[in-house]
Amino acid sequence: MILGITESFIDFQYCKDNVIIEENGDKLTFYEKIKEGYKYILGKFDIVMIIAIFVILNFAIGFSIQVPLPFIINDVLKINTRYFGIIQRMFAIGFIPVFPGINFNNEIVLVIYYCFITMILGSSISIIDITATTYLQKTIADNFRSRVMSLQFSLVKIILPLALILSGFAIDFMPIHVVLIFGSFLIFLSVIVWYKKYLNYVNLKMINQ
Repeated sequence: MILGITESFIDFQYCKDNVIIEENGDKLTFYEKIKEGYKYILGKFDIVMIIAIFVILNFAIGFSIQVPLPFIINDVLKINTRYFGIIQRMFAIGFIPVFPGINFNNEIVLVIYYCFITMILGSSISIIDITATTYLQKTIADNFRSRVMSLQFSLVKIILPLALILSGFAIDFMPIHVVLIFGSFLIFLSVIVWYKKYLNYVNLKMINQ
């Protein structure tokens, strides 16, 4: 009920100046609308880059964190399973006191370390997701927003299971540190490529002006 009341105050035409009139929009088939959305994405450099970041980030996280982290904690470090639950919670809720009743021993140093790492990862992902999603919602034209966002989420949903499967196979055939390094290298390489393309985009824009 509270959600319904708050939604009644939403101004769905807040970015009305950003609307692109689509002629014969009602006559387009579902496939044609998806095709138009795809063309719209390819025509916007910033949207392409943000979607690429979403896809690469989700692949890297799935490949080098979601599968390897439980393996490292449970099989490599042999940390108690109750500590693993605490570490997983840090990924979602951040660093809050969740240690009452736990006897401190040699494992607790590793637990605190991995809690801190997962807290940083969770916070970073939240910042990226919220910032990028907000930017897309403000930038994309109203009549293309649903198509662009659905294509983005579809790509992310497809790439994440693929990353989990590949990570599971990789752990069986190569050292765990190689899997972690590969994920880190993938993110680092994508940042460099994105930065260079962004600089070229800005320079081209300045030349055209």
